Amino acid sequence: MKLLFRSLLLCFFISASSIIYCAEIKYSFKPGITYTYKYTFESSSSVTSLGNVKTNVQKPIYNTFTIKTIAFQDNAFVLDIEHNKSTYRRYIKPNGEIKGAVSETGTELPVFLSFPDTDWKIGESHQITKSVKIKNTDFTTVWNILLRSVNNDTGLAEIAFTATLPLPQDQLRRKTFSLNGTVIFNVFEGVVYRADWVSKYSLDFYNKEIAVIRNMWKFENELRHSLIMENLEEY
Repeated sequence: MKLLFRSLLLCFFISASSIIYCAEIKYSFKPGITYTYKYTFESSSSVTSLGNVKTNVQKPIYNTFTIKTIAFQDNAFVLDIEHNKSTYRRYIKPNGEIKGAVSETGTELPVFLSFPDTDWKIGESHQITKSVKIKNTDFTTVWNILLRSVNNDTGLAEIAFTATLPLPQDQLRRKTFSLNGTVIFNVFEGVVYRADWVSKYSLDFYNKEIAVIRNMWKFENELRHSLIMENLEEY
């Protein structure tokens, strides 16, 4: 199959080391192409109560994602994402912003990072605000993304990202959620080649006594995700 390569915008590079100092990074899904990914999911949790700790580690779960490119229209890629015998349609702009979703999106579907619309310099960070829906509630999430490197020979860019999600809390309950990971993005093809990320959630319950608030109970959950492309083919 003849691969359709996407042009790479170079600002300046050293040919001997093939290291790019600046690049334009955008999604470029090809209509008529299906991208297949292997997805690995691991979960561990712990409960701490009055000094006693109980942990639970689940076995890894392996799954397959397929992203089928239907078309490019109105400045958005029309994608059908298949997972666990279900299909979810998404409309993704070239910079990664979600323009729309026809059906309810699954919670385990891969996250599409949003990229800056300008040339991105190595070592440069950008902050992006996105809305995330959890149990029919919209939360505003702040994403920090950093372009670590881009290789001119392979076209692979390494992008680090972190996200924080403010959760409702009060004097007796404190919730925190954080997410961090790394994406290997194929600039020539305009798609994610690999992604690894960890999300952490914690919930603390406190007992309020006279002039003292004591931590009585704590729940922590860590989810590890890995996504790697296995195949790219015409359908």
